[in-house]
Amino acid sequence: MKTCLVLEGGAMRGMYTAGALDVFYNAGIQFDGIIGVSAGAAFGVNYLSRQPGRVIRYNKRFNADHHYMGLIPLLKTGNIVDTEYAYEKVPRELDPFDGDTFDASGVPFWAVVTNVETGQPEYIRLEHAMAQMDVIRASASMPFVSKPVKIGGKLYLDGGVADSIPFRAAEKLGFDRVVVILTRDKSYVKKPMNPKPIDLWYKHYPALAEQLKNRHNVYNNALRELLNWEQERRGCCPPASPLRLGGWNAAATSCKLCMIWEPATPRHRWAASGPIWRKADGGYHLHRDAGGGRRLRSAHFEGEAPLLHPRRGPAHPCGKRHPGQWHPRPDGGPGPYRGCGGSAV
Repeated sequence: MKTCLVLEGGAMRGMYTAGALDVFYNAGIQFDGIIGVSAGAAFGVNYLSRQPGRVIRYNKRFNADHHYMGLIPLLKTGNIVDTEYAYEKVPRELDPFDGDTFDASGVPFWAVVTNVETGQPEYIRLEHAMAQMDVIRASASMPFVSKPVKIGGKLYLDGGVADSIPFRAAEKLGFDRVVVILTRDKSYVKKPMNPKPIDLWYKHYPALAEQLKNRHNVYNNALRELLNWEQERRGCCPPASPLRLGGWNAAATSCKLCMIWEPATPRHRWAASGPIWRKADGGYHLHRDAGGGRRLRSAHFEGEAPLLHPRRGPAHPCGKRHPGQWHPRPDGGPGPYRGCGGSAV
């Protein structure tokens, strides 16, 4: 009996997938095949390269780097992710991806892409991950903020546009059992997009535009069907609650839980060199309004200055407030915990 692992996308919600894959790897769980969509493809290849922890490590390291992703590469290249940096320099030089181990794994891996001309999903098998980096990039190229990727004379975008949860594709590929890692909780219902910007942006690709306008129906129907599968004990791993992203920079905090499950996105950065933070006593002190009319009381951060959302202020990603005291250390030890603390008032 063959078992396939299906990995949903979801941009930085893929940190949930990365954590789940690390648990599977450390437990010695193996699969006969893997299908990854978008971030599920980009992060999932590390499972077969036998590099647990790599996804979280390089995202923590480069999340605040404008060369990695953000507004600057979007304005310069038309891609929110700097493709040369993220798909070439990082895996080849800065945090090497073990392509040889991936190729030698013997486990088939398919990346889902959406054909821009037809609006239909295609499932491209990765025989040599490093040589097929364009396929991984195409699978994770989000519409509106990414240029289509040309592969074999065809244009492709994010596989999540046409098939966000490809469990049916796994059945068609001959697998008897399917384990699905979702990045949305069971209660999630996707809402329709405004059709006007879709028609304007993709007026030359009507099939893709129609797929985008109907994406909420396709996704909601797939999720509903998948949850029926779960009742039949066929394997489904959704988050227990909605994943909250943003508001705190993962690279600037050592709060392990929040760092893994709630990474911030580049748009939530705020320069630490600005007037908000004053360096003193080997750390940083907040000395005036942190945005949104809120102040952080008795805040001291060792090491790097925290990077905060300019409007929301210093809300801790765990969602808890700790008036007049520090966020408790996960290890239960005394003293403040680096990157956590204070109260937004």
